[in-house]
Amino acid sequence: MLEIVNESQQKLLLERTSLKSNEIYSINKKFNDHMLNVGKLDKLSVPKELLIKINKQKNIRIWYSSKTSEDLNMYLYILNLIYKKNNNINVYAIDIYKQNNKYYSLSECSEEEIENLLQYKNKLSHKDLKTFSDIWDKLVKENADLRLIIDGKLKSLPLTYLTDKILKKLSNYKEIEEYKFISSFKIESNYLINNYYTIEDIISKLIKENKIIIKRKN
Repeated sequence: MLEIVNESQQKLLLERTSLKSNEIYSINKKFNDHMLNVGKLDKLSVPKELLIKINKQKNIRIWYSSKTSEDLNMYLYILNLIYKKNNNINVYAIDIYKQNNKYYSLSECSEEEIENLLQYKNKLSHKDLKTFSDIWDKLVKENADLRLIIDGKLKSLPLTYLTDKILKKLSNYKEIEEYKFISSFKIESNYLINNYYTIEDIISKLIKENKIIIKRKN
């Protein structure tokens, strides 16, 4: 069984459970820092090692959260690869948020909770794979700057959609430390971007454009 997760931290968590004897693969940081939910998809290249792993597997289980855009993008992306590269695979999925909505990410679960989630694995049919693959193909065709969850679905959006939200929230402060702001934005935002890199990248861009002023401590 190949276990696929989004982040390296999630990989470490699974390695502490009864799944440690399975092959566990984290796709994060396999794209030269290109995030699946940020950036034009025509610039995305598929990691060769991932294709090799998919093509030699008979059973794959994907761990994700339908409440975070990074996970949902990863989920659709992997299913698209499986559907197009190898249809003779048993594909299972575990949606962390669906089974326990107090958690937005696998990273928040304990080892015991992960073991409990195993009973909820959902086997995807060929029809399911095609449906999810078509959704990803549509996102690729739209080739937008962002793919964020709006009203429970991934939508293609311009980068200005998120930059405007960041600038609006910043306008509420005379000054604030960057990481405090990022944490606050993540908690209050209903876009539920799970990692810091997305927001950091946008803030760095706004700093270069002089839309955000940074004060250095003496």
